[in-house]
Amino acid sequence: MTSETRSRLLCVLLLVLLGSCLSQNSLDDARRSYEDGFSAFEQHKFADAESAFKQSYAQKPFPITAYFLSCLYAQSGRRSQAGGYAEKALHGIPELDRAYAEGARRILAWSKKTSAELDTDAKLDTPPPKFPIPTEKSLPGEEADAASPAATSNAREVIKGSGAAVFLVVGGQRRWIPNQQTFESLGLDWPSVKTIGDQQLNDIPKGEDYPSLNRRAVKGSGSEIYLLEGGKKRWIPNEQKFAALKLRMEDVETISDEDLSFIPLGSPIPE
Repeated sequence: MTSETRSRLLCVLLLVLLGSCLSQNSLDDARRSYEDGFSAFEQHKFADAESAFKQSYAQKPFPITAYFLSCLYAQSGRRSQAGGYAEKALHGIPELDRAYAEGARRILAWSKKTSAELDTDAKLDTPPPKFPIPTEKSLPGEEADAASPAATSNAREVIKGSGAAVFLVVGGQRRWIPNQQTFESLGLDWPSVKTIGDQQLNDIPKGEDYPSLNRRAVKGSGSEIYLLEGGKKRWIPNEQKFAALKLRMEDVETISDEDLSFIPLGSPIPE
């Protein structure tokens, strides 16, 4: 190896190490800002909490931070800001816990109501819906992606007996996966399928069959529509992108929020 080659390799290594240090510093800064925001929130210093959470989100865009901001804005009646951060919270990685995701969907729906839909007698001061306030005093670490529902869906046990039927074990129940497309849409892979004895299979209570995901897009109880692509769901941000993908509403499969959460989250469709 020549001295020039060694120098280049050393430069590359130094750049990698520098990038890693900067990433860790950014995460540490985001965590400190989040903790400052949480402390201010507990003391009812909402302006200070807003400032700290916005700084934390700028340093590392965690969905839980965006959700906290949406709650703050909703509490003060600022519908536009509340909806904007609720949308960011719903489409960030790692995915929100289900209770927070439902709260974000409620805030988002409330934020999109027009003046005509609101109680005019209340002069547009209609209160926001109920939603859970986060209790997390600090941000998760970099391992958060591995702990999210989207990332752990592959870690759920996938089993079969002597027959061809394949099941995903969820909550102690085995749920039949009806076809190849549904299997792939759930982000599963064939090497993960574990073959067990038929008696052992039958001893596991049978749950509801998975809906057949034969369509190109899915949605849950909210208004968000996702494109199914490469074993992941990708949020479609607006009607223009929906039309550009040559989708129609007949192409959208409505499934339960629980089933939707099992499909790994991919990057949003660019606006």
